[in-house]
Amino acid sequence: MDTQLKKGTLEFCIIALLFHKDWYGYELTQELNKVLAVKDATIYLILQRLEKASVVESYVQVLEDSAKVRKYYRLTPVGNEKLELLKNEWDKLSIVVKQCINEGVIHND
Repeated sequence: MDTQLKKGTLEFCIIALLFHKDWYGYELTQELNKVLAVKDATIYLILQRLEKASVVESYVQVLEDSAKVRKYYRLTPVGNEKLELLKNEWDKLSIVVKQCINEGVIHND
């Protein structure tokens, strides 16, 4: 996938995934790597930026029968609002792109 296109949608995908459940960073990377080639560092940088913007919050969970600790991320109310905004923008953008591809013109309805 084109790098610029991927960069523009990666944050949206992370927010959308976090809407459905809490994830830890490595788990998010593995999920996204099913279809996109992403690095752990990229995901963690996005998560840090989203946490700083209060879109997500993190918490630590100790795994049962283990000394392992995982840092999970979840959406905040600000994150839920951001997701709705992104979904609306995505819907508008996809209409325009489909018009360009299918019709060769953009309708300004």
